[in-house]
Amino acid sequence: MNKAKHTTNTNNRFGCFTDDADDVKIPNTTSNPLRKKRKQLSKLQEKYNKEPTPELSTRISQLKQDIDKLENPDKYRYKKPTKSKPKKKVDKSKKYQQQKSKNYKNKMKFNNTKQERKQKQREREAKQQQYQKQQYQKQYQKQYQKQYQKQYQKQYQKQYQQQQQQYQKQQQQQQQQQQQQQNPYEIPIDCPSDIKSLNKHYCDKLYRKIALKYHPDKCKYDSTKWMKLINNIRDFKLNQ
Repeated sequence: MNKAKHTTNTNNRFGCFTDDADDVKIPNTTSNPLRKKRKQLSKLQEKYNKEPTPELSTRISQLKQDIDKLENPDKYRYKKPTKSKPKKKVDKSKKYQQQKSKNYKNKMKFNNTKQERKQKQREREAKQQQYQKQQYQKQYQKQYQKQYQKQYQKQYQKQYQQQQQQYQKQQQQQQQQQQQQQNPYEIPIDCPSDIKSLNKHYCDKLYRKIALKYHPDKCKYDSTKWMKLINNIRDFKLNQ
């Protein structure tokens, strides 16, 4: 039995820890350095609050810087300084000045040619615009003339019709006046002979005789009718 126990103890590598396994305290280790430094900082702040000393304040400031470096590593990275470009050396010799003057003249020529081309283009555009305006004005004038002619024809026709109507009315009036002058009175068929003779050869004596004869107080048969005719003959003859 003892031999078997001895063999088991020799094969077990962790046999030394079997007796006092419950009494040993295993520390809680951490691989995160930022966490370690934060713990240190909290402990130092507690001490500094109880007993403030300059040594503790310097250690706290260093720990804060270290924490900041761990949290923001891009801020503390090394950056290569930018090299400023060296200024070009200007050769003030005669050759350099001659080349410079040539280049300037070439540029001026090129700019002048550009300006001339632009001016020619502007002149062409202006001519085209003028030509288009002239064509538009001609077309507008033609259309306006057509419309004006139509309107003028309508107005002329209306005026011509009105003038014809007025002329016809005037002719009718003149004809009526002439008829009245020629025959202001109508002599009927059944007119007595003495009234017809008075119409042909008017005389005051004859008028008085016929007026007394056909006076409505003496003659009762159509006396008013014949008396009117006699008076019309007298008025017409006297007005002539």
